[in-house]
Amino acid sequence: MGRTTTPYFISTILFNPLAGSFAFSPAIYYTYMGNGIVEAPLKGDSSWSKSVLYNSPAIGGMTLSLQYARGSAEEAVDLEKENGAQKLGGNVVYEQGPFSATVAMQQLNFSRNAGDLGSDFRNQRALLAGLAYDFSSFKLYGQYQSIQNKYQSAKSRINSAQVGVRVPTSTAGAVLASYAHAKTSGFVSDSRNTWAVAYEHSLSKRTQLYGSYFRDSVRSAGQGSNVGVGIKHTF
Repeated sequence: MGRTTTPYFISTILFNPLAGSFAFSPAIYYTYMGNGIVEAPLKGDSSWSKSVLYNSPAIGGMTLSLQYARGSAEEAVDLEKENGAQKLGGNVVYEQGPFSATVAMQQLNFSRNAGDLGSDFRNQRALLAGLAYDFSSFKLYGQYQSIQNKYQSAKSRINSAQVGVRVPTSTAGAVLASYAHAKTSGFVSDSRNTWAVAYEHSLSKRTQLYGSYFRDSVRSAGQGSNVGVGIKHTF
């Protein structure tokens, strides 16, 4: 209970090679970050406040997670919507040997506070499916995502797909690559192509060196890129 990480976020980071990088992962950009003109596609962030989360034990390699949150009276922007402000989400993750898969979904009608998405907004529904297979010499990843926004008099949908690979170069190093494409339809029309490459080298179990390049192209906004090198340590 409290502020809990969404099952949708867990499925997103498990099934792309750049995991939860908010600077270099195309899958993260297509879900939780905007393009400079348009806000983040998925409403509600990667964690929900005042939520309840259930995680099942693993049975036959499969786990189930369910999450629920409501808008708060003290924080409500639109008091008339307060009683109906809610978020629902969950995922199923299957892992058996080199194969893994997931399906995640969520539905909500507010982002942080009840009514904060405007009086015309009705709800957002999101669906994510992911697959991965470890061939030992390399690991393949794939994701498909559909995010639909429903308004009083219109709808919009973002369909996207991501493919990626992780190739070990030694016991300590690996090359990572990911490509994603998205198409927006409805009362808004747009398209996006994004790719990233990275190299990571483990110095220890908790310390890692990395270098990454990210390239993003949005039809309505132009192109941009990120370059980064650094060291990360897990506490």
